[in-house]
Amino acid sequence: MNEKEKAFFFFRKLVFCVYSEVGALKAEVHPELAAKVALTSSFFQGERKKQAALLYQRIEEEEDTAKILAPFEERTGLSLYDVFRVFDEGNWQNKFSGYNFGGPKWTRITAITMDLKRAIDDEDWEKATDLSYDIKGLKTNFGLLINEFDKTDRL
Repeated sequence: MNEKEKAFFFFRKLVFCVYSEVGALKAEVHPELAAKVALTSSFFQGERKKQAALLYQRIEEEEDTAKILAPFEERTGLSLYDVFRVFDEGNWQNKFSGYNFGGPKWTRITAITMDLKRAIDDEDWEKATDLSYDIKGLKTNFGLLINEFDKTDRL
């Protein structure tokens, strides 16, 4: 894989991951942004992983960041920046002050996703390569982010 191919590979996987995670959004987590979405849709009612995987299948070969994001934005009603805000500003803590979903780790993951988008859009393959090293070390609330990548194949 060359630098460009690697950048798109990681971007597509990151988009899948952050949108799959934001599907756990509830009204009490972030009332303002929850009001933008159809919380009663199946995406926000337990189907988020399956639907995100189906969306991923549609963009698996895409090499345009806007076209990669479009089906996820359309399905959820949230832009990538909205997703960042949901994780960053939302109240994701559980009763034990931990995080089952969202929170600081997902804020970081989404920030790097936005950074990678900018690098790709600017055709800054060196920056994209540097970000890929960061991506490999990112952690979710339950382990390494890259362990989530294979879930794009599970339907």
